[in-house]
Parts: sequence; C-alpha cells; structure tokens
Amino acid sequence: MTYVGTDDLHLGRSVRFHFAAGLSEWAEGVVDERPDIAQLIPIARELSNHGYQLRVTRNLRRAKEFLWKKYSDLPAARFGLIHSSRDKRIGEVIDVDQRRRYGWIGPWYADPESSPESCRRLTQPISEFEAQGLELDHTLLIWGTDFVLKNGQWDDSSAKKYQKSSGVREPLRLRRNAYRVLLTRGREGVIICLSEFIRELDETFDFLVSGGCEAIR
Repeated sequence: MTYVGTDDLHLGRSVRFHFAAGLSEWAEGVVDERPDIAQLIPIARELSNHGYQLRVTRNLRRAKEFLWKKYSDLPAARFGLIHSSRDKRIGEVIDVDQRRRYGWIGPWYADPESSPESCRRLTQPISEFEAQGLELDHTLLIWGTDFVLKNGQWDDSSAKKYQKSSGVREPLRLRRNAYRVLLTRGREGVIICLSEFIRELDETFDFLVSGGCEAIR
C-alpha cells in the first residue's frame, strides 16, 4: 500500500486556530523577564486584525457580563474562569470551592449553562494544571499576586512567596510558565481581570493595557 503525504497534516503547523502562533508570541513577550511593550503592540494589533480579542479589566462583574452577552445566542460555546494555582489571594476576588472532587472537570467543560457545574456559569475557576492541553472559546483570567510587575520586570520575591516549598528552584520561572499557559487557553479571546482592590497589581494592569489589551472600564 502506498501512502501519500500532505502538507496539511504537517506537525510543524498549528492546527489549534489560525492565530495561535501570534498569541503564543504575545504571551511569551508578556511573561518575558523584561517585557518590551514596543514588541508587544504590533503582535496585539495583528491579533486584533484577525478578530482575536485581548481585553483587561479591574471589574470582574463587567468581564462576566461581557462574556454572557457575547455568547448569549451560542449555547455550545465554551467560556470560563481560569487562575494561577499559586494565587493565595484568589479568595479576595472569587469564592473558590476548596472541596473540588474527582471528575468535576468533565462537567465544567461540557455541561450546558443550566448546570451548576458548567464553565459558562463563571463561578468556579480552573488552574493552569487543569487547563493544560485544553482550550475554551474565550477565557476570563483572574491575574494573581504570585506574578507581579515591579519597576518594569516581574518580581522574584512575589513568586518565591507563593511556592509550597522554599527549596523550589527558579520559582519565577515556574510562575512565568504558568501564566504563559493561562494566557493561551482561549481560541477567540481572553479577558484578564486584576482586582481593583489589590493595589500591588496596578503596574501590571497598566502594562497589559500598554501591551495591547483593550481596557473594559
């Protein structure tokens, strides 16, 4: 039997969505040791030209309303909350169920909005571990205090503070990798929410706006 190859199935080409490469490049620039806004802006503009939505807000309710309105006539669309597993102040933003049971992720991704388990309810967030390898049409990322920009670079002390063990090597690198995953889970867009009550996130918010995110006021 003779097998004929086709370039359409070449693994060097992304099959996730047509602007996946641009989104990965933008996310990589955001989490870079010394992020360069001048490099982020043209990538963000190109993503926008292709219909990808990069947004940021300090108001979680408005972010939720944006998604509910956008997908109100698309019951099959998947959108949901995501967060960093090391964000110890997530409880100040949303009530996270600490009694998560085995098997809840399936219903979270698949159930209709009428189900209390559904991601579309925007009540329970998943972490970078639960989101790894999986995607939504749109994500609402709650940015935590485990990855904070200070004086133009990501703060090493904030990353160290949120590791389970003081013996973890390169904690900032782990946080950088986590947020790289979190920023790239949405096929059509991502809304990044930074709590308006956590002032240490002010510089991070301003940076994301300057780096190409449209602000939802």
